[in-house]
Amino acid sequence: TLGPANTGIGAVIEVNTSNQPVVIYADRVSTTPQTIWQLTRIGGGAGSGCPVGTDADWTCEKVYSANIADVWIGGAKIGFAYNSSNIAGVVFYTTGKQIMYATRTGGGAGTCTGASEWNCTVIHKQVTSGGDFTTMALAYDGTNPRVAFIDPSDNDMWYATLSGSKWYIEAIDGCSSGCTNNVLVTNLGSAFRSGKFGIA
Repeated sequence: TLGPANTGIGAVIEVNTSNQPVVIYADRVSTTPQTIWQLTRIGGGAGSGCPVGTDADWTCEKVYSANIADVWIGGAKIGFAYNSSNIAGVVFYTTGKQIMYATRTGGGAGTCTGASEWNCTVIHKQVTSGGDFTTMALAYDGTNPRVAFIDPSDNDMWYATLSGSKWYIEAIDGCSSGCTNNVLVTNLGSAFRSGKFGIA
């Protein structure tokens, strides 16, 4: 068991270079404030730092801990990948209407809210809320993150790249003036929300 009942929202999984399964998920039920966790299976009953009810073979670490919402539709709601240096990165949506990128730096000097081992930067801030349709994916070109996401406030699919400390975004596809979110939901949403939305 990776956590208490009704957790594991938006869970995604990767395998690190030590061949350990690593899970990222949002916990909006068992903790206050809500938290995005990284869980790594180390085995031997030597796990630590996890919410009550988590199996002892897993060790847990907070990625972000604040008011998080709308990360629950489909596994693709949270983007998770490793770069070429085996450093984890996570992309998620916050109640501040922000698309957030977190990367694990370690050393206890992280900038993510409520998480000392992760650095956070804002990729994009939506004009209006609508995070229940904000689907995102993360991939790396070497150590450079590449992010794709849907912003329901303008009905566009966006592509974001990081250069230095600045994010550059461009629209990939979207609706003409007067369109509603239903255009994206009808034509593309089933693929996004089923976890088939991705970037490589």
